Amino acid sequence: MTINLFAYGLLQHGDVLRQLIGDSLQGETAKIQDYTRRQLILPGFKPCAMAVPQDGQFLQGMLFRGVSPEALSVMDKFEMIDEQIYRRDTVQVVTASGESVSCYMYLQGAAITDENLGEVWCETTFMEAYYEHYVSEMIPAFVDNMKADKES
Repeated sequence: MTINLFAYGLLQHGDVLRQLIGDSLQGETAKIQDYTRRQLILPGFKPCAMAVPQDGQFLQGMLFRGVSPEALSVMDKFEMIDEQIYRRDTVQVVTASGESVSCYMYLQGAAITDENLGEVWCETTFMEAYYEHYVSEMIPAFVDNMKADKES
């Protein structure tokens, strides 16, 4: 089974994917209708993106085709699926060439309430204020914890 994934936040960036799964993956621009991004606010974390339904909006991101089950498992852990911060669901996205593609997407999990959602997420602000923190601190700590869990 081919695994396709639509990413709209941290996971759309090659350097993040290299740190998490050892591969930057080859992606293409795609969008999904009736979604937008809001800030996810959690104690101990810098704000990041959460896709939420919003009629009439388009959320643009990257479509990755042929994602390995192992890579998807790591991304599930990073997106805190077990903690119900995000959930992975199947959606339809449209590529820049107009092709409709079925893929996985991380959406609001059951543990997230409106109190955890801030303003509309601004990628420019995120990149300037928080991206380096995730790349230099949060993601390496996550990877180190995963390695320690495997060894124990």
